[in-house]
Parts: sequence; C-alpha cells; structure tokens
Amino acid sequence: MTAALASQPPAATGSRWAWVSYGYAALVVTGLVYSLVDLPIQVSDSYGNMVKASYGTLGSLVARKFHQTGYLRPLLWAHLRVVQDWSGGHYYEWFRGWHAGQIVVLGALFVHLVRPRRWSDVAALIGIHTFAGTIREAFPINTFMTILLCSFAAADLALGPPRWWRDVAAAGIFVFAALTVESGLLVAVWSRRAQQMELLDREGAIKGADTRRYWRAWRPTFR
Repeated sequence: MTAALASQPPAATGSRWAWVSYGYAALVVTGLVYSLVDLPIQVSDSYGNMVKASYGTLGSLVARKFHQTGYLRPLLWAHLRVVQDWSGGHYYEWFRGWHAGQIVVLGALFVHLVRPRRWSDVAALIGIHTFAGTIREAFPINTFMTILLCSFAAADLALGPPRWWRDVAAAGIFVFAALTVESGLLVAVWSRRAQQMELLDREGAIKGADTRRYWRAWRPTFR
C-alpha cells in the first residue's frame, strides 16, 4: 500500500494518508475507549478528592487551593468540581465518559498536528510503553491526558499562520496547564519548539520541505 501511495501525485497521496490516519486513529481510540468503559475508577485515589472538591463553592475551592501546602493545582480541582457538579450523581458515567472523550480528542489532535505520511508515523499514535499509564490514570480526572491535550493544542496553534488570537489562546492554554499540574509547564516547551519550526519554514531555512515532517521527526522525544 505504501508503494501505491508513493506513485500517486502529492495532493492525492496526502489526502489518502489523511483518510488512512484518521481511520487508524478511530480504530485505536475505539479500542482504548472500550477498555476504559470496563475499567472501574479507583476508589482509593478518587473518593477523597471528590469529597474535598464538594466543599463550598467553586470559587472558594479554587481560592483555597491557591494556598495549598505542597502543590499548586487549583485548576485541577476546578476541573474536578465542574465535572462532579455536571454529573448529577452519575459519577462513573461522567468521569469515565470525560476520560474517554479526552482520548478521542487526543487522537484527532495527533493526526491533525503530525499529518502522517508513512506507517511509522501512524503507529506512533499510541507512543511508547509509558503511554499505558497515561491512559489508565484518573484521580478521577486524568491530568496526564489533560496536559497532553494542552501540549498538542499549543503546538498546533504555534504551527499556524501568525494571528493575535493564536497568541492569546496559547497563553491561556499554558496558564491552564501550569495551574492544573506541575508537568503543565512543558506546554511552553512544545509551543516554543513548534514556533521555531514555523519560523524556519517561513524564512526558507527548511528548503521547501513540509514543516510537519520535521515535527514528526521530533515529536517521539515526548510521551
């Protein structure tokens, strides 16, 4: 199939790979979501957090967590409280459904950002073995997945044409991620690296090549 795609015009090949990539992503995401739906949310890690998040109003909860000893994660608690309030007592359906929705969005963002052109690019969707822990984690909000989503979204914004709203959106994503969990600071690294590639492309330093080809070569260093 790879040889057949290579023999076609670039536009047709790109379109074909887009269909292949999104189809493969849909297949992988369906399997991951199915496995999650049958996986109970761990009570030991989640129950205490849900009880703490239920005290007071959303505003008072976030204000308290700005003064928490040990961690600065106010927006993680806001995230948890919002989903908990929306659930109406159906905690498993909403928290696990939110988790599954994150995986769906991550798969779409990956394909849109990387735009695979060969099978090895497509296969990188599920990453290395540490990705399994990223999928299973939930307290009961999956913070690892949240930061991955923020990182991919920030990189996609940086790779687009310069617009003021892209800068505002990227800054907002960084603030949200940094105040969700400590690893959210890495969103700035993703954004800056993608921005450097976009600048190189506009200045002609990458001789007519697709910037996303270089992104595809760089992105496996993250998981």
